Amino acid sequence: MKTKVPEKRSVNVLHIDADEDHVSLQDGRSTNLPLVCIYEATLKRDPKTDV
Repeated sequence: MKTKVPEKRSVNVLHIDADEDHVSLQDGRSTNLPLVCIYEATLKRDPKTDV
């Protein structure tokens, strides 16, 4: 699946989390499923003040 990117941009921090999971399919076979999450910097939150 390809997605069109409207424009290229730069970010200060880019996090990339990658892993794989062993998945049992319904037909009895097993396969490795890649899991990738890409996101920009996170914000620190204080649970005491967040409502």
